[in-house]
Amino acid sequence: MHRITWTYLVMLLGLLLTIGCSQRPQNPDVADLSDIVHVVEDHGISVTLTFSPGIVDPREDAIFSLVTRFPAGLQIDFPQTEVFLEGFEVAATLSPPDMTDQSGYQVRETVLRLTPIPGRHYRIAPMLFAIMPNDDANAQTQYLITPAIRPPVRRLSAVDDAHLTQTVEPVYISPTMAEFLRWALYAVMLLCALFCGGLLARKLKRKIEIMRMTPGERARFELEQLLAKDLPAKGQFKTFYFAITAIIRTYIERQHGIRAPELTTPEFLAAAAKRPAFHPAVVERLREFLESADLVKFAAWTPTKRAIQDTIITARNYLAEDESTNTQGES
Repeated sequence: MHRITWTYLVMLLGLLLTIGCSQRPQNPDVADLSDIVHVVEDHGISVTLTFSPGIVDPREDAIFSLVTRFPAGLQIDFPQTEVFLEGFEVAATLSPPDMTDQSGYQVRETVLRLTPIPGRHYRIAPMLFAIMPNDDANAQTQYLITPAIRPPVRRLSAVDDAHLTQTVEPVYISPTMAEFLRWALYAVMLLCALFCGGLLARKLKRKIEIMRMTPGERARFELEQLLAKDLPAKGQFKTFYFAITAIIRTYIERQHGIRAPELTTPEFLAAAAKRPAFHPAVVERLREFLESADLVKFAAWTPTKRAIQDTIITARNYLAEDESTNTQGES
């Protein structure tokens, strides 16, 4: 019990001595400082700590070595050196194999290359070695504490102005041909995307406008688009008559609810004759219009210019008269 108490007292005394001996030097700007070396001997072992050079220069790396010399009969719990570093980054670690000196003592060495972190507090904290004899299982563990190392720091203001580099103005570097071609390709792709997007937006807008039209407005719009193609002048009579009769049939379906596009001419005329909206005179005009178109579509009849003009006039008049009749009926 007393032995353990004395051990703790020795440890406390060692810490106090460490704090007292590790005060920051008063002149951190001295250029020619020798290496910082601490040698601690206790319980049959010797620990040598070396910090080189003896001052921290934020622009230069430092070397820290830890050499432990101990008898072969001791079991030592070595501290992990990297844990006790403050303000440094480990740039490299060298751990040579253990060796035996002429006196029969084992020697273990660890060398660290340290990179100072600018603006930090620099210190190597006290390290604790746990020592226990190998041949005595009942022996108490002994401890050895190394002193802290607080190296002075060279202030950057003390550096000679000749070592300072002037700020270099930015220099324009012209792009290579490959970079120029790549950016040109990106620009072309962007323009194509914008152009296609504009076309799609216009088509979508026009489609919405057409869908909002009344059946009469939409039929007249479709008729004017068909006439603008001037299919009869190109000899495409059958295509023209299929298109113009489809416009009229679709209008009748939208306006009166008769599924005109799906019915033959006789079936459509029979269905229209039963509707009050279709007067006999209107049904007769539709009969002449559709039957003459059927001759072109199915009998390979070639219409004259006068016949084509009469077909267009009939379609326009029917749309105008039917929409007018429906408007008067609603009012």
